[in-house]
Amino acid sequence: MSLAPFFSLSPLNPSTNTYDAANPNNPYAVAYLSTFGGYTVSWAGLAAQHRNDQILLAYDPAPQTDQSIDNFVDDIYRRCVAQVGFVGRNVSTVNQYLLVFRLARQFGSPIAQFFVGTQFVRAEALTASPYDDIAILLDTPGDNVWVNTWVRLAASGTSYYHGFFFKGVDCYLL
Repeated sequence: MSLAPFFSLSPLNPSTNTYDAANPNNPYAVAYLSTFGGYTVSWAGLAAQHRNDQILLAYDPAPQTDQSIDNFVDDIYRRCVAQVGFVGRNVSTVNQYLLVFRLARQFGSPIAQFFVGTQFVRAEALTASPYDDIAILLDTPGDNVWVNTWVRLAASGTSYYHGFFFKGVDCYLL
């Protein structure tokens, strides 16, 4: 049995609305992708990057030991971050969201940190394989409740020479 994504986002498709007017009571999502900080800004931001099939997050890693978002200016806007924000409609708290992020190590030893809201969920050291699919499972907070997820570049040590490509995310409604 195959499972179709509830929604998909990528640099070529940074926003979506999956509403089906023929089936107004079916679950649907409104979602968007945005980036902040580091090389993402100096590379002309998402407006120019969405012409590519990937976004480079590089050169401003958070320390690996920093697993918090206490201050949005320091922990989001001054770091390399991709944000996936979405709202599920016609869903309930018995559902779950399975987010599958596709990332690709570009250089250095990047670590991808994942947050839901300001809550740290996990960290993954990216490999030299063509790409890494990293899954996050979360309970649906309910109908018409916005969810913000963050993927932040982190690294150990003091070097700024780390980076990875954000290739996209698929969200499945379970």
